[in-house]
Amino acid sequence: MGLKWLQFTASEYFTTPNLVCFFYTHETYSSMLNYINPFKWTIFVFLLIGCGLNKPRPYGATMQEKEQILKDSLHFTNIVWQDSIYNFGTISQEEDVNAQYRFRNTGRYPLFLVKVTASCGCTIPEYEEKPIEPGGESFIKVKLKTKQQYEEVHKYITVETNTTGTRLHTLVLEGRVKGCCK
Repeated sequence: MGLKWLQFTASEYFTTPNLVCFFYTHETYSSMLNYINPFKWTIFVFLLIGCGLNKPRPYGATMQEKEQILKDSLHFTNIVWQDSIYNFGTISQEEDVNAQYRFRNTGRYPLFLVKVTASCGCTIPEYEEKPIEPGGESFIKVKLKTKQQYEEVHKYITVETNTTGTRLHTLVLEGRVKGCCK
């Protein structure tokens, strides 16, 4: 009736990739309680519960988690924008514009797009909320509705991230919209 040790790594299920939880089983429950003092048993149970509750969210972080990410400056990362200015040229008022801004996480930690906002309601950004792993690439899609636009158009999209240097990045959408009567 010896102690049997069982080890498992939980890199797919827990947010800390290198977290390793150890627990042991014994052939009889009463023998195990006699072997471990109550304080150690309590710590052990909390450790197991904590490991199980630490599962990542499949569709991004909550607002509280995003606020915590922005406070955790030790895990800030770097971003490189392949496209930060999109010039759509000259179009008519009946056409909508679809732009795409590509970027890469060049840091050592996951990149989170905490908030993406446009300068007006005619500009609609879309993005995936899941974190971008180091070395990974992604993009932000932006749709501009041109029905109310005319002449020179300059729209700004602000992206808040967990990056070093600055957390706010500005993307530009510009061009010219020909009106129906001009």
